[in-house]
Amino acid sequence: MSTQESVSESLPPEVSLIKEIEGFYKANYGNLVIQYSRRAGSIENAEDVVQEAFYRALRYADSYNPNIRSFETWFNAIARRALYDLKRDNMRQGMSVLMEEALVEEATDLDGYVQKMAGEIENMIASKRNTEHRSILYLYFIREYKPSDIVAVVDTSNKTIRQIVWRFKQEVKDRYDHVRAY
Repeated sequence: MSTQESVSESLPPEVSLIKEIEGFYKANYGNLVIQYSRRAGSIENAEDVVQEAFYRALRYADSYNPNIRSFETWFNAIARRALYDLKRDNMRQGMSVLMEEALVEEATDLDGYVQKMAGEIENMIASKRNTEHRSILYLYFIREYKPSDIVAVVDTSNKTIRQIVWRFKQEVKDRYDHVRAY
């Protein structure tokens, strides 16, 4: 047995868990940023999420119980909560300006007819009087969030979100049913 192993075995459980968290951070930081970048909306937001998750993991290290779940499962639950908090905070801090910029930026990537149709659908979303519906549709169609992710951002049930999305799809279908792409 090396002295390194004997020292780590003699450490209190809290200290060894902190060392495990630090090792996990160093080994997985890049992969976690990539994993959360799509759902966070950007690499910068994903970095914020991962850093916040590690901060929370260190802060709440005493809540980890290896008999209940694995370390990775425990950490991913913390990271998901950090992601939901980031999304909620972004929505509360006036995402409308950012939404307009994102809509313009994403629309420039499309070509011809598809760009025209996307613009009309974006206008249909923007024309919604209910700001919560507008936010839900933006998150679903433009940012590609799942209804379960949207629940964390807006104060609406999953069922209601799915109904809003379904009704909007019906509205688009009714409006453009006569148009066929060949």
